[in-house]
Amino acid sequence: MGRQKLELIFGRVLLLYQMPKAGSQTLEATLRLCGLPHRIVRLHFLSVESGQRINGFISATSPQPAWQSAAAGQMQLLTEITSALRVRKLLVACKVPLRRIEVITAVRDVLGVALSCIFQNHRLFAPQPKDLTIEKCRELLMRPKMCAQFQDWFDTELRSTIGLDVYKEPFPTERGYCQYQNALARVLLYRFEELPRLGPVLEQFLTCNVPPLVNRNLGVEKEYGKAYREVRNSITLPAHFVSTLLKGALMEHFYSKEERDILKQKWSEVGQDPSLPSTLSSTSQPA
Repeated sequence: MGRQKLELIFGRVLLLYQMPKAGSQTLEATLRLCGLPHRIVRLHFLSVESGQRINGFISATSPQPAWQSAAAGQMQLLTEITSALRVRKLLVACKVPLRRIEVITAVRDVLGVALSCIFQNHRLFAPQPKDLTIEKCRELLMRPKMCAQFQDWFDTELRSTIGLDVYKEPFPTERGYCQYQNALARVLLYRFEELPRLGPVLEQFLTCNVPPLVNRNLGVEKEYGKAYREVRNSITLPAHFVSTLLKGALMEHFYSKEERDILKQKWSEVGQDPSLPSTLSSTSQPA
């Protein structure tokens, strides 16, 4: 058994394990400055279902070399971490006194993360970012599987791999983060909107000093940034479609009614309701 695998099984491990486009690269760049004793691993998917989907993209008949290379790296990491977690779970079940792994995960509103992912992976959908027009993005967002993969992320991923059901207890929407634990792991879950203010929470969770955030992978700064900003600021969707998404388990659990009303106003084709608040609590949102 190699040294790296032994570290993953017996050592201190910090998994930055969260849905895409929710600040994981910013978090990784920041925490790597902290001198933590952990092996830090950042990934978005660990489940069998996700592995099968990624493999399907890798073996597509019209490959995108850069995307395929990144996806292949994710698959190698997925296999490595899954194997280590399987051994850890067995040892924990046998009462071997292992230190819990630390997991930091995040949630973001479903439409926001889906649109950001469309532009992040724009080569899968259009020849050039400019081809991702409002009409094209509207069609992509309304595909049945586009938003479902994010709606179901905590069940498909965190519960199936770490064994934690985050829906078992209410989420403090006014605070924007919560901690959980079981025999395998300690988990910090934060809302994407809280990322700019997360420093003190990270310090408490990891018992270390955390520097100011080192922003990484900001959508508005990418080569597709101009097209992304224009679509993000202008796109609207059928009200019934938006309402259905906002009534899903993820949105109802992690966002208050007032916050969901704001998002409904933002994304829906219906006219704005002056009785609704106009903004969410966050201001700076890496995406």
